[in-house]
Amino acid sequence: MTTVRMTTAVMTHPRRAPLARRLAQRLGTPCVVADPEPAGRPSALRTSVEAWSRATGDATHHLVVQDDIEPSPALLSTAQEAAERFPEQAVAFYTNWDCRNASAVRLAALAGAGWVPAIDGEYTPTLALLLPARHARGFARYAQRLVPTHTDDDEVMTEYLAAQGVPVLLSVPNLVEHLGVTSIAGNDLERERRACCYLPDQVPAPRVLTGFTAVPHFRAGQVRVLVRGDGRSPRWASTAWTTANESLGADIARLGDGWRAWIGRNPDFTVLADRFGAQPLRSLWAAAFLLGHAARTLRPSRGPAESLRSEALRTLAVGGLLTLTSAAGAEEAAHRLHLLADSAARSGDAAAASRGSVARVREEPGGSSVRTSKGECDAPHHRD
Repeated sequence: MTTVRMTTAVMTHPRRAPLARRLAQRLGTPCVVADPEPAGRPSALRTSVEAWSRATGDATHHLVVQDDIEPSPALLSTAQEAAERFPEQAVAFYTNWDCRNASAVRLAALAGAGWVPAIDGEYTPTLALLLPARHARGFARYAQRLVPTHTDDDEVMTEYLAAQGVPVLLSVPNLVEHLGVTSIAGNDLERERRACCYLPDQVPAPRVLTGFTAVPHFRAGQVRVLVRGDGRSPRWASTAWTTANESLGADIARLGDGWRAWIGRNPDFTVLADRFGAQPLRSLWAAAFLLGHAARTLRPSRGPAESLRSEALRTLAVGGLLTLTSAAGAEEAAHRLHLLADSAARSGDAAAASRGSVARVREEPGGSSVRTSKGECDAPHHRD
C-alpha cells in the first residue's frame, strides 16, 4: 500500500477570506490561496493554478477545496484512505445534483457501492478534488498558459486529466455540500448548486461500481439514458429513454403501467401537476424507475443504506426540476416528489427482479466487483 503524504489547500477570493479562514481552521491546514489578481476578471482557473502548485515536494497527494463548502467530518480521513487505495486516480468528493456525473453517483448509491468512475466528457467537479501530487503540479503548469483565455478550472481539469490518462472516481456519498453563498464567478446565474448525495455522517462503502454501460439521467424535467460507446468511441451518448429496453433491459410497458397506477391512487399527483406539469412528473417517474431497475441489476444481495438511497432519490427529484421552478419551490414540494421517485424506483427494482435480469455481483479484494449475468459462471462535457 502506498505511503501517503497528503497536503491540503483552500482556494478563495479576498472578498471571501473570512469564509476560507474558517474552513482552513476546520480542516487544520494553514494553506489558504487567494486569487492573485482580485481586481481582474473573475477566474477560478487563475486561483486554482496557485492552489494546485502548493503541493509540497514530499507530498504524494494534494487536496484542493474551494471556500464555499460544508465538509463532512470524514473528508480528510476518507481522502487519505482514497489516496492509499487509488493512488493513481483523481478523486472528487462533490458532484452537482443535476449533472451527468450525479446520475452515476445515484446509480452507485442505489447499487450499494461507495465509489463510481466519472462519466467521460463532462467537466471534472473541482469543489473538493484530490490528485496525485505530480499531477497537481502538472496541472498547475498546464493551466498556467491558459489563464489569459480560460476561466473555468473544471473544464481545463478535464482536458488535463484526459491528456494524462488519469481516471476520475466519485465518492458515494458526496463528502462536501455546496454553501449557498454568492458565486464570484457568476455561476449563480446558472442554477442552484447542491450536492447530489451529501450525508455528513456516512462514509463511502469499499465497493467500486463497475461494469455499467447505461445510466438514466434526469435534468430540466426531462429524462434521457446515457449510453457508453464501444471501444472505438467510448464517449457517452444521450439517448431517448424509450429505448431503455435495449440499453438497460427495462420493460417500458411495465414502467407505463406503474405510472398510471400511481397517479390513479395518489392525490399528490394533482397537487404536483399544478406546479410542475404532468409531463415532467412522468419523466421523473421514468428516471427513477430506470434507476431502480439498473441498480437492481448491478448490486449484490445486500442493498444500500436506506438513508443513502433516500437522499439520492430526493435530490433526483428536486435537482432535476429546478428549471421549472425556483429552488424554494422545488424544496417545498420535495416530500411529495420524493414519494413519487421512491415508488418509481421500487417499481423498477421489482421489475428487474421479476424479469430475472438481476446480475450476481461478487466482491474482489480491495472492494472492487465483478458482475456476472444470471446463469453464467462467476468470473472475473461540458456542464450539463
